[in-house]
Amino acid sequence: MIIYGSGFAPKPASVVFALALVALLLTQVALLWKRGQTLGKIAMGIRIVRVDTLANGGFVTNVLLRTFLNSVITAIPILGPLYGLADALLIFKADRRCLHDHLAKTCVIVVPRA
Repeated sequence: MIIYGSGFAPKPASVVFALALVALLLTQVALLWKRGQTLGKIAMGIRIVRVDTLANGGFVTNVLLRTFLNSVITAIPILGPLYGLADALLIFKADRRCLHDHLAKTCVIVVPRA
């Protein structure tokens, strides 16, 4: 371990892991923004679309409303776990739209195979 002054230098593996995590996060955000898909959704052949137009929602809808707002609400003490439970249980409704889908006015569709 290398010591600089009063602090410690991060281990190279920690730096590599942190950079890989940031690269994955940026990739997921870019894919959600441009395609309405994450790496997992691409693998499953599904994507997020707006309910009213069936078009990709873009950055505000897919990233801010559907993902970021959902994470912020879930992090609120007491309310967060209740919201998270309700969000997960709504998948069993007939339209299979969770609470975060209703907030962002989105749904998940199967991508036709070419």
